[in-house]
Amino acid sequence: GTFDVSILELYGSIMEVHAIAGDNFIGGEDFTALLCSMFFEHTQIAPESLDLRTLHEVIKTAEACKCAFSDQHEITMSCTIHNQSYKMHLTLEEYEDACAPLLEKLRRPIERSLRDAHLGLSDIDQIVLVGGATRLPIVQRFVERLFNRTPEKLVDPDYAVVLGAAIQCGMKERQKEIQEII
Repeated sequence: GTFDVSILELYGSIMEVHAIAGDNFIGGEDFTALLCSMFFEHTQIAPESLDLRTLHEVIKTAEACKCAFSDQHEITMSCTIHNQSYKMHLTLEEYEDACAPLLEKLRRPIERSLRDAHLGLSDIDQIVLVGGATRLPIVQRFVERLFNRTPEKLVDPDYAVVLGAAIQCGMKERQKEIQEII
């Protein structure tokens, strides 16, 4: 995954891009990988000692646990490795503390895009979170604390990605229905 920030200004059907910044080396998978690392540290299992299938199952379980934090404040990550059951209980607060370095990496593109657009945090009218990782409560809270307000939740984060791609395709094909969008 990637993390991108776009500062846009909308006038009717005209959208002007003021700045774009991003980090191609951070995304939702980094939050999953951190959860895997926490699990391996907690259980004292060396990931390199696992076969690919077992490692994939741990990653899959970590992804499910990460997603569970969207509506739960506590999770139990449970995996069977070499016929033995391993568990790690984790609260959202503990996970958020562990994610602090990742969240700090999110701050840089936000600050860079604001600087490039010659704007401050208070100049932004609306914050729209797009993409799967923005479903994470820790990402939402980070943005909320940074901008000192709640991001808009009118658009489904995954649907927004699909809709944007569809509009872009329509524009490239010069479809009549999309011609009024600039």
